[in-house]
Amino acid sequence: MATHKQSKQERAVKMFKRCLIDSQLGIDGIMDEFNLLKTLDHPNILRVYECFEDDRYIYFVTELMAGGELFTKLIDENQFSEDLSIRITS
Repeated sequence: MATHKQSKQERAVKMFKRCLIDSQLGIDGIMDEFNLLKTLDHPNILRVYECFEDDRYIYFVTELMAGGELFTKLIDENQFSEDLSIRITS
């Protein structure tokens, strides 16, 4: 978790170890994916803001999604229905 200095908004930071990035996708593939995600602007899609890198990691700065993991909620409910999907994502 991080806070944007200018806006004071809380954001999430995802770290990818360079040494573990799949050789088929590679750094260029990761950056292509990031640039594609950055162009998306929809209320039901995670917003991607910025990308930073150093010698060991690539960092994606994204919207902070509070409220827990979707997978955990599905396991707790013991079902996966359309009604449950609507409740969770609304």
